[in-house]
Amino acid sequence: MDTLRVVGNSSIHSRNYKVFPAPSESTRTCLSLFTKARRAQNDTLLTVGRNLPALRSPQHQTLRITTGAHNLRAMPTTVSTNARLVRELLTADDFLEWLEPGLHADLIDGETFMHSPVSLKHARMVNFVDHLLRTWLEKTGRGGELHRETVAVRLDTRNVFLPDLCWFDAAQVRALEPTHAPFAPRWIAEVLSPRTGDRDTGPKFAAYESSGVQEYWVLDPETLAHRFYARREGSPYLEEFASGQEWIASRVLSGLRIARSWLDPENLPPIATCLEKTGELF
Repeated sequence: MDTLRVVGNSSIHSRNYKVFPAPSESTRTCLSLFTKARRAQNDTLLTVGRNLPALRSPQHQTLRITTGAHNLRAMPTTVSTNARLVRELLTADDFLEWLEPGLHADLIDGETFMHSPVSLKHARMVNFVDHLLRTWLEKTGRGGELHRETVAVRLDTRNVFLPDLCWFDAAQVRALEPTHAPFAPRWIAEVLSPRTGDRDTGPKFAAYESSGVQEYWVLDPETLAHRFYARREGSPYLEEFASGQEWIASRVLSGLRIARSWLDPENLPPIATCLEKTGELF
C-alpha cells in the first residue's frame, strides 16, 4: 500500500509529521485524505509526497493529483546552499490552495510562518485602530473596505500576507477575488510582537514597498516607538514621515489625523473623544 505523507517544513517544524494511508488508485480518496490531513495537522502543512524513504529526507517524490482541469501541485520547490541545508519554497498559488478559514499564516519569500496568539497589548492596539478607522471611514463616507488579519493579500509569486489591518479603496474593492486580495492594498498597519517584529520590519516591509503599498504603519505596543511610512508620488520607496511628531496626518486617508499619545494600549482614549479632537466630524 502506498502512503500519503504530510510533512512539515523541515527547517522549522521538523517534529510535526503525520502519516495517512492512501490507496494510489483512488484520486478521490487522495484528495479526501489530503483535506483531512490539512485539518488534522493544524500547523504548517507544507508538502505532500508518496513513498518517502525517510520522513527527515526533503528529497521526496512529488504527488500530483489531477481532477479535471484542476491540478493540485502539492510539492514546493526545494533549494539548497549545500547538501545538508535545504529550504522548501512554496508559490503563492500553492499557499493559497493550502490556506483555509481558521488558519492564520504568512508566506514570506516562499516559506510559511504560522501566526501565534498575541499579547493583550497587541490585541488592544489592533482593536483600537480598527475601531477608530472603521468609524472614521463610515462617518466621512470615504468608502473602500477595511479588513482585519483574516484576509490574505497576494503580493507576488512568493509572498502572501495576512496584515493586521489593511484598507482597499473603492476601485480595488471591485477587483477583489472571492478568497483573497490579488494585489497590495493602499494602506496597511502591522502591530509588532516579539516573534514577528523582525519580519514586519524586514522582508514584509520590503515586499509591501515593492508591491505598491502607499502607506504603512508599524505600531509597537511595547515600546510605543511607532513609525509611519508613505510613498511620495513617483517614488519606489516608502519613506518615514511624522517622525517625533505628536500628530500623524495620513497621506493616503486624507483628513485622518491621529495623536501619537492615543496609541498606548494601556491608556486608550474613547473613540468619540479622538474623533472630536481631529476636528473632522463633530
